[in-house]
Amino acid sequence: MIIVKKESVITRVEENGEAFLFNTLNGQFKRLNRTGTMIWELCTQRNIDEIADLVGERFPSVSKEKIRLDVMNFIKDLFERKLIEYQDEGNSSVGSL
Repeated sequence: MIIVKKESVITRVEENGEAFLFNTLNGQFKRLNRTGTMIWELCTQRNIDEIADLVGERFPSVSKEKIRLDVMNFIKDLFERKLIEYQDEGNSSVGSL
């Protein structure tokens, strides 16, 4: 499954690397730290393993298992806030992991 940002989400990235997400459909805001912003920007037709691998390149001293777990938890939070969706390879929305 791949992860895709919802079109209803407006992103504002600050100079310090933090970002603010606003879902225009439900009015929810989410503030991201630098690492969250990096993960958000990687949510472009990638799966969790691909995102975790790219995050791991930035944090080589952290175990791959820890990074994958942290990425999975972050992605789950984005999904629960209706900021992303999961899609299968055929591009149809499927909802959950």
